[in-house]
Amino acid sequence: MGDRYIFKGECAYCGKEDDEIYYAPTSNFYTFKCEVCKKKSFIKPDFDIIKLEDLKYEDVVEGFEMTTSINWEEDKMEEMCTDIYNRLKGGLKNDKNKRKSK
Repeated sequence: MGDRYIFKGECAYCGKEDDEIYYAPTSNFYTFKCEVCKKKSFIKPDFDIIKLEDLKYEDVVEGFEMTTSINWEEDKMEEMCTDIYNRLKGGLKNDKNKRKSK
C-alpha cells in the first residue's frame, strides 16, 4: 500500500475547484472526475492536473517511478506504464463515442 493524498485543485476542463481530490497512484487512483462537467483529468505526481488529451506517456512513467517503492525491471515497468497510458487514452476515446451517441 502506497501513499494517499487528498488535496485541493481545479478541473483541467472547466476550472471548477474541488477541495477533496483523492490521489493514490499506487492503487490506480491517478485521475479524478469533475462533478460539474463530468470529465476525467489526470493527476501528475506534482499534483498538476491536466486534460487526458494532453497526457503524454512520459507523464505516466514519471508518476509510476515516483510512486512505486519496488525496483521494477525496465521491460516490466514499460509494459505497465504502456498499459496505463493506453487505458487512459482508450477511455478518452470511449467517452467521446458515448457523448456522440447521445
